[in-house]
Amino acid sequence: MMKFVSTLAAAAALCVSFNASAQEPVVTGGEVRAPSPRIMDPDRPGYFQVGVGPSFALGLDSDAVMYNVVGAYNRNISDRLTGKVFGDFNLGTGADAAQFINVGLGTDIYLQEVRMDYGVPYLMADVGYGFVRDEDTQTQDAAVIGAGAGFKMAAEALNFDLNVHYSLLTAQLDGKTPSVFGLRAAVNF
Repeated sequence: MMKFVSTLAAAAALCVSFNASAQEPVVTGGEVRAPSPRIMDPDRPGYFQVGVGPSFALGLDSDAVMYNVVGAYNRNISDRLTGKVFGDFNLGTGADAAQFINVGLGTDIYLQEVRMDYGVPYLMADVGYGFVRDEDTQTQDAAVIGAGAGFKMAAEALNFDLNVHYSLLTAQLDGKTPSVFGLRAAVNF
């Protein structure tokens, strides 16, 4: 668990230093603060996202909490829609052999106007191709479908997401349909 916390802290510190060094302070409402990156600007060509969190597997004969690491390249399509290419890695902890790896395409659909000071809620939908291994080291690969919900927050020098996500492999492994449910905190830069 300490590895997970230290990885999250290092990613956040890296993104804060990256964003803070490239921007000038602005005055808003009588306060001086660093501006948030224009993640939601439709004219911006795209941005990267890196996230971590715990995940929980179903149908993989594993009771242990898994590490969830996600990386994505996002591109704004409109004020209410973002497309993305992603890699989602759910890896067993310690001696746990279970894993659920998914690479694919997805979208974030914003539920209200994006131009808000504090952030915006969104729904996620994605399709991909997954590779899974259960605790007994049996493997399967097939198409994956996924869905989730989250909140994209605009902080002073950093944009970040908090979300929940569910992915389902469309094939069975040892008579069970593998799936994974995860909670993630991600930084956007």
